[in-house]
Amino acid sequence: MLGLESPAEPPAPQAAPGEVTLGASFDAPDYAWGQRLTLTVELVIPAGLHVYGQPTPENYQPLTVTVETSERVLAEEPRYPPATPFQVEGLDDAFVVYTGAVRVAVPVTFMIVDGGDQPVTVRARYQTCSETECFFIEEREVAVTIPEVPLVERPGR
Repeated sequence: MLGLESPAEPPAPQAAPGEVTLGASFDAPDYAWGQRLTLTVELVIPAGLHVYGQPTPENYQPLTVTVETSERVLAEEPRYPPATPFQVEGLDDAFVVYTGAVRVAVPVTFMIVDGGDQPVTVRARYQTCSETECFFIEEREVAVTIPEVPLVERPGR
């Protein structure tokens, strides 16, 4: 199998009361040379809280996702879903926020042969707020490893 079939959607990470969780998974169980997969990064935000989307006024931290891979694994810019407009009473600033589960898509291309299992590190940076107060900026990290499907015929051989 070359990872062309889509597996069932992975279960969402479960948030403890008041705690944001981070999860990540690829849309295939493995990769092959030259294959482009989508890495879905999911942030689960507890009820009553939100994180800021982009653009965000100065001095507030929007949700940002970064992906670290090996040299010949290419992660593109994250694709954020639309955020919902939000107004803070007493402030003139315009905000957009995420609530509930937020899924960010990151296209990843594997330009590596005989690379074996590929580790991918995902970091999410955000600021959680309620309707009345904002908390410290947080950064969460999760590691994902995806195995390689060996090619029957190797390129250049």
